[in-house]
Amino acid sequence: MLPYHNPQILLLWQASTCSRWESLLILNKDIDHHQEFTTDHFRHYLQAGAPVRDVSPEFPLDYIPEPFHYALRPGQGIVLVTSRDGGRLF
Repeated sequence: MLPYHNPQILLLWQASTCSRWESLLILNKDIDHHQEFTTDHFRHYLQAGAPVRDVSPEFPLDYIPEPFHYALRPGQGIVLVTSRDGGRLF
C-alpha cells in the first residue's frame, strides 16, 4: 500500500525482481460517492519512467496525461501498468 492524502483512495503498487512489469491500482473505497485522484507525475508511485497504460476492466483510459486528474466513480478501480525497462506494453 502507498500513502495518499484522501483516505477514501487506496493505492496498491506491485512489482517483482523477476519481472519487468510494474502496476499501480487506484481504488475508490467509497461506494456511494466520486473521489478525486490527482498527481503531477506517476514517478511518485511507480519506479519506471516508461509510459503508463490503463488495463482496467471497465472504462479504460486511452491516454494517461501528466499531470493526471480523475474523478473515480463510486467503487471504481483503475489498473495502470508500465515496464521498468522501457519495453513495449503489450
